[in-house]
Amino acid sequence: MSDIRRDENGAYTWVYELHLMRNPVVLLVLLKIFFWIFFGLWTLMTLASVLRGHLTWRALWIDARMMLLICAFMAALTLVGYTVYAAVMGWRYIVVFTMDDRGIEHRQLPQQFEKAEGLAAVSAALGARAGRLSAAGAGLNAMSHDRMFTEFCHVRRVKAVRGLHTIKLTEGLEHNQIYVPQEDFDFVLDYILARVPARAKRKV
Repeated sequence: MSDIRRDENGAYTWVYELHLMRNPVVLLVLLKIFFWIFFGLWTLMTLASVLRGHLTWRALWIDARMMLLICAFMAALTLVGYTVYAAVMGWRYIVVFTMDDRGIEHRQLPQQFEKAEGLAAVSAALGARAGRLSAAGAGLNAMSHDRMFTEFCHVRRVKAVRGLHTIKLTEGLEHNQIYVPQEDFDFVLDYILARVPARAKRKV
């Protein structure tokens, strides 16, 4: 039986409970972000060595090994932080989706947002005390968002990941992850595909 409800205005609404430990979609996004950050840093270090004329196989190996060690440490730290986050949130990320012809809204439940705000405030405070602007900024940014709205007319890419019950929408620099029960997945995906621009990339 479908969990999606349609109101008198034609908007579709459903609630999705994402189990943070069984479905790794959020964790994979975090790890992907860290990977590209460190890959970019390694590339810059390599280019700097080339410009200085110091690039050798030994130097390349030393730089690569150092970045791998840092990546491993940050990945472990991310896993610990993610587990703490999941525990505080009750192991579930509960989100309400509202979809109409204009776009789709991803809204975190108020009770869960309050918990996330608390964690973000701690992250911001610790980041500021340690002088880490990136950590402080990430914490402050997390405190200010409990919802995201994606307009279909601005979507540049649609990617369906059926195994994780997720539809990823890319709109400029923003990425919205839509979680859908398996029995409603095709309906929501077809609804979105019928409304995004023809030029939008599709990986379904």
